[in-house]
Amino acid sequence: MSDRDEKLREVVELTSRLADEQLDAADVARLESLLFGDPEACELYLNVTTLHAHLSHDFGGAVPTDVRPFGPASVAAAATAAPPSHASARTIRFTPSTRWRPTVWRTARYAAAASVVLFVGVVSVWAVRSRAEPADACATLIEVRGPGVAWAECSHPHAAGDRLGPQTIGLDHGTAVVRFDNGAVATLTAPFELLVESRRSAELKRGSILVRSDREQSGFTLKTAASDFVDLGTEFGVTANADASSEVHVFQGVVITRPRASDAVVPVLGSEAGRVDAERGDVVAIDANPARFPGVTTASPAGKPFAAAAGGSRPHGPLPRDARVVFVGDRATDMETHLLLVSQALAKLYPDGPRPRLFNAGGTIPLAYAEADLRRQVLAHRATHAVIEFGPEIAASPDRRPADRFEREVRALATRLVAEGVEPILATGFPLGERQAQCQGVLDEYTRALRRVAADGGYRLADVDA
Repeated sequence: MSDRDEKLREVVELTSRLADEQLDAADVARLESLLFGDPEACELYLNVTTLHAHLSHDFGGAVPTDVRPFGPASVAAAATAAPPSHASARTIRFTPSTRWRPTVWRTARYAAAASVVLFVGVVSVWAVRSRAEPADACATLIEVRGPGVAWAECSHPHAAGDRLGPQTIGLDHGTAVVRFDNGAVATLTAPFELLVESRRSAELKRGSILVRSDREQSGFTLKTAASDFVDLGTEFGVTANADASSEVHVFQGVVITRPRASDAVVPVLGSEAGRVDAERGDVVAIDANPARFPGVTTASPAGKPFAAAAGGSRPHGPLPRDARVVFVGDRATDMETHLLLVSQALAKLYPDGPRPRLFNAGGTIPLAYAEADLRRQVLAHRATHAVIEFGPEIAASPDRRPADRFEREVRALATRLVAEGVEPILATGFPLGERQAQCQGVLDEYTRALRRVAADGGYRLADVDA
């Protein structure tokens, strides 16, 4: 018998003894403790007392000689059975009892009290459960602190421990800590407005948030009007500014930044920060500032200047571990597959410790670049190296360039990068397929031009078509 069944059996036994006035003060206190706060026990008590009341009414104060304490199944059957008729009563033996009628009144008083307890208990349990555990609960409010805590108009007031379903919460004063069911912990400092979406996503409407999660809990997505930020096991802060721009400050790990206004995918690493423009989708590098996010636990390393490459004068050994490599070129560069392959290759070359960081600016800077393109898509990343991957798409397009023009534009872009302290890395194009085979001759000319530019400038060359 389970502990629950044992409790219900004891409720039936004590209730039956109460009807016979066989309870002392300790027994009464025990029965009250069993009933308190337990709607099911109260309902069982009512069933038993109701059965006794029917028996008293039908048999005029007599007590049947074969009444026994009830088990839970007997009480359940009695609760649904019709009151016994006088005709059926003739088959049961009774003995007189002078104590039964006073007991009925006492039992009735307990029954009335139990009915109140049952009603209040059911309502209170329903209210607590509906407040603490919504059907679609996906997060828990861990803490609300600070002097003069004030909930914003966008939010219902909550208490620590409340379970949260999809809803908007906000504070005008104070600090709130929310744990999402995927394990991410968010600390929000007023004024803020946060839309809880699911166990692994939320949207910051205004204010600032600090998010912490480890690698096992990665994948939490924080959205703003300007961008989505996906954590890969991090500690990072995000601010939603009044002009709809957003800032991300990464203190540990990696955050993938996906601006809503562009197709760029920009990883932001520990000790880095960026501002995302809502209209253009630009990600501009800024200084990481942990002081803006109370509760940061990651120690901020001392800042170090970004390396400035010296073009062809730099020795062509392995890339330095602190290199920041931006990929620029035609739309083929916008595919993430080649970055993944490069990352895998770098992981083999640098099995331990830090390794070069990769940024994708593919599809955003034309070969005949504009100065604004260069600053927004290359210099904003504080790049030390830039991989120039033009060729296959230009060769296959209807408005393809002559080889001499292609070569001039590549030289101009490489020279401009060197002037900014960014080392060019030239990459030849992959061979075209059967559908574009008629353009392969143009691509071959482009490839020869890239090799000449690399040799003349002393630049690194990734000769894919070698």
